[in-house]
Amino acid sequence: MGQILFIAPEEKTAQLAREISAGLHIPIHAMVMFGLEREKLLTTLSPDDTEVVVSRWGFDYRRLVELSRVPLIEIPLTAFDLIDSTYRAMQYAKPMGIIHSKWVIEKCMDLAAYLGLNNLVHFEISRLDLEEIKKGLLSLKKNGVKIVLGGITATNMANTLGLTGILIRAGRESIEQALTEAARLIPARKIERERAERWETILRSSHDGIIAVDTKGLVTLFNRKAEKIFSCQSSRVHGCHYRTVDPSLPFAQVLAGKKNYEAGELLWFDHKPYLTKIVSITVSGKTVGAVATILEAYELQNMEARLRKKLHSQGFVAKSTFENIIGESEAIQYTIACAKKYSRVESAVLIQGESGTGKEIFAQSIHRNSPRAKKPFVAINCAALPPSLLESELFGYSEGAFTGARRQGKQGVFELAHGGSIFLDEITEVPLDIQGRFLRVLQEKEVIRIGDDKVIPVDIRVIAATNKNLQSVGEQGKFRKDLFFRLNVLPLWIPPLRERKEDIPILFQFFLEKTAPKLGKVCPRVEKGVDALLCRYHWPGNVRQLENLVERALVLWDTKILTVKQIDQLLEWNMGYGDVEEVNDLKTFESDVIFKILDQYGGNRKMTAKHLGISTTTLWRRLKLKNIPK
Repeated sequence: MGQILFIAPEEKTAQLAREISAGLHIPIHAMVMFGLEREKLLTTLSPDDTEVVVSRWGFDYRRLVELSRVPLIEIPLTAFDLIDSTYRAMQYAKPMGIIHSKWVIEKCMDLAAYLGLNNLVHFEISRLDLEEIKKGLLSLKKNGVKIVLGGITATNMANTLGLTGILIRAGRESIEQALTEAARLIPARKIERERAERWETILRSSHDGIIAVDTKGLVTLFNRKAEKIFSCQSSRVHGCHYRTVDPSLPFAQVLAGKKNYEAGELLWFDHKPYLTKIVSITVSGKTVGAVATILEAYELQNMEARLRKKLHSQGFVAKSTFENIIGESEAIQYTIACAKKYSRVESAVLIQGESGTGKEIFAQSIHRNSPRAKKPFVAINCAALPPSLLESELFGYSEGAFTGARRQGKQGVFELAHGGSIFLDEITEVPLDIQGRFLRVLQEKEVIRIGDDKVIPVDIRVIAATNKNLQSVGEQGKFRKDLFFRLNVLPLWIPPLRERKEDIPILFQFFLEKTAPKLGKVCPRVEKGVDALLCRYHWPGNVRQLENLVERALVLWDTKILTVKQIDQLLEWNMGYGDVEEVNDLKTFESDVIFKILDQYGGNRKMTAKHLGISTTTLWRRLKLKNIPK
């Protein structure tokens, strides 16, 4: 069967259609059929075999459109068709009449006036009803009519009643017009079918159960996932009221315009929890139905687990724990103890300390020891990116936000860290205009992407770090004071290596044992006197500098013992960045250290003494020696 099926009431019309289609180069399959036989055929046609059906449908057109699975094209009735039919009837030179719809009769009566047929008898019918047609034909016969103009059913019946039936036949122009319209419809049908197949594939593969209803609450869509959730087939509920699926589905409120479940509601079906979103379907400002998306809560948890695994592969994971922080000094142990307490709450943490002291290790440890441990840990160095790029990395951007923006937009690190922690290193390098947007994230727990107006809620814990005195930077007008107070809820000061010299030998040995195997070497022993030499050094680069020194020593010397001379040579190369001092000269640095810690604790001498691991009396004595006012 061809793409276009042409159904004619008689062979003569079918043959004319074949001739016209050949001239138009439009392939068709023409057949003779009418009445119930034609109706039965329409119910069996498949869109895979037939794109469109062309015929003169008459009274049945609207009903057959709903019945058929393929589009129907009506062959129009033109004045030329009526002229041709009337001319054929006039050849009999007998009284004639017409039985048809009101519209056709009016056209024929107008035409009769032009042809001088003043006594044209007519009978109007409103539907294709055999009893009504027979009644009309008998009425025409009673009025002396011998020739009857009409449709195929009426003319066939007229012949059985002793009348001569003249079919109002479709002419060349009418058939050509209908076939041309059908040919134009086929490409559009193909596009529509491909679009429908894509949607069907999307709906079929969706993790969500999807149910759509019309304004009456009748189900118009029920995908495979919905079948699984509610244990019923789509064919059984399609066209039925949604309450037959589950009475608790809240479609009524949405259809009435009282509520939209856009954010999702936790509803229970068959004793299982489901995240359910229901929104209205609006066309040209008018509600035409509603659609529900239903996701099993357990499946959502599984999806989150898979996402966590993916985030782990992308590096959004904290690797360090408090066990990775090496040191036995009172100063570092006190800092660790504070950090552990901080990890148990949700407040913002501000980590301050010189470069190389291990601020990120503390940030990761706080996250790993917190209730958010299994969620993302996203770290970003604010000084490593220019301001324009930093803003898009932090907040993300929408499609077309700027030249070069990704087509689908991009998530910012605040979104990526949702549910977990974000670590902002070198926070003082964030420009003032971006600080204002950052403050909004802290206050409102929501993000707006660049170039967008959509508010995205985020659940994050912020850990910030700096190697500068943030309060002083704020006083210089380079950092917002309101942002400083938002960040400085839980301050954490990491002591520099020179304030925890008893940890230097421990760290030196740790780095030797850690680095030697990586370089394919045996860990050397350390000559007596090396520890004392290391402790006399100022270490401006702190723990990171010590680790680098160990790696340099292992690369330069393949000895079983690292000597004082070798280490002293490495330290001399660092002259200008930190000097080797005599132990007694350590006092020259005390003033700077005491000032820093006093500043950190807002001049609180009790807290300063506790941080230094000394009594308040000893601190007072040191301050007096430095001529610092009591």
